[in-house]
Amino acid sequence: MLKVRAASLAILLAGATAEPEAKACAACGPAMSGEDAEEAVLLQHRSKANPTWYVARTLCEETGIPQQSWVGQCVPYVDNPLWRVKFTCPSGTIGNITSQLFTNEDCSGAPTNNSIAQGVCKGRTNHGIMYKYTCYSVEPVAQCFAADFHQYNKPGESHEVTGENTGEGLIFSWLDGGLRKMVLTDLQGNVLETGYVNAGFGPYTISATWQGTERPVPPYSITNFRTCGD
Repeated sequence: MLKVRAASLAILLAGATAEPEAKACAACGPAMSGEDAEEAVLLQHRSKANPTWYVARTLCEETGIPQQSWVGQCVPYVDNPLWRVKFTCPSGTIGNITSQLFTNEDCSGAPTNNSIAQGVCKGRTNHGIMYKYTCYSVEPVAQCFAADFHQYNKPGESHEVTGENTGEGLIFSWLDGGLRKMVLTDLQGNVLETGYVNAGFGPYTISATWQGTERPVPPYSITNFRTCGD
């Protein structure tokens, strides 16, 4: 999951506070930072594909910048640079991605359609690499998601919270004891990172500013991930 530039991060961290609780990453891959989300918006204006949704392809076995393509955009196929592929996101973000594989360089003719489970590492490519694919919306108000927030050392206690779509993913946060405690997920509710900042800290939506120390068990989690109203 990606980080802002070191100089900017040093300034942001000056407003954060420490807590003797853990920050742990249960990620399957890196999330986008605020900078990367801004770059994605710029890419939107240069693309003639669907400007509302994009698909991020992330390496499963190491961190790095996700490779992004807009829904409907004709992009090189990972296993053959002479072939092309288009992706379609499911309605409402929850469900499988559809890929259309073309055995040419202009996405012409009849494609081979495949279904891809989101957030799941696929079998190795011809190059021995594993990827996962995830759909994202560039419109923060396009969907509303809710979940039940838990803290590891407060068993039996939960708090219903609403996710904030920041471009990096969904942030589910709970204000408690002067701290904002948070869980970052993808749009399918898979936990990417957990952490906390001072309750009054402004840029809490940038996960690079979160505080905590590594522990085997993440301090915060969510259950019952759902769309609002369900």
